[in-house]
Amino acid sequence: MKKIIIALLLLIPFQLTAMDLYIKGGGAWAKTSIEVEELGLDANTESDDDGLSLKGAMGISTNFIALEIGFIDTVAANLGDLWDDRYNTSGEYISIFLKYPTPGGPSLFAQIGYINWDTELDFFLDSNANTDGKDTFYGLGVEINLKQASSLSFEVEHYPFDSIEMTRIGVNYKYSFNLNPYLRGSLRSL
Repeated sequence: MKKIIIALLLLIPFQLTAMDLYIKGGGAWAKTSIEVEELGLDANTESDDDGLSLKGAMGISTNFIALEIGFIDTVAANLGDLWDDRYNTSGEYISIFLKYPTPGGPSLFAQIGYINWDTELDFFLDSNANTDGKDTFYGLGVEINLKQASSLSFEVEHYPFDSIEMTRIGVNYKYSFNLNPYLRGSLRSL
């Protein structure tokens, strides 16, 4: 994974003619499956639930490649059929996007990333447990330009954590800052 990220980063200088810095935020519907017994807990519960997931990110983008860092957080969801048993998953990530811009239309993209995640489980009888890890994730999506510096992206991401699997279907708003005038000026001074 690290070798792929380094190889893609080495390609960025060849695309300096169209580089943007961006910020992005959005929400998603998240379908989460969790197997409590695989987490080393006494409960024998498997849960499938859905809920809201929030995302915030920033990145640097060219016409064909983007590098992004960000944070996701799922709103607490029910765990099994028991009262007030809830869980919440959040994490920081870094990901690479490969984009395919279609002429006069939306851009298609695929992403692969690495997430440092944490899940908190809260049980009805005031007991709780935490589990965490580092895993890769992947996704596909479409980005539609709205105006000169803003766009909407629709994406599906899959996070195959150890005993937890989460699939997010989301919408993000992205605002870009064009770095081209600054890059050209600094390259001329070299």
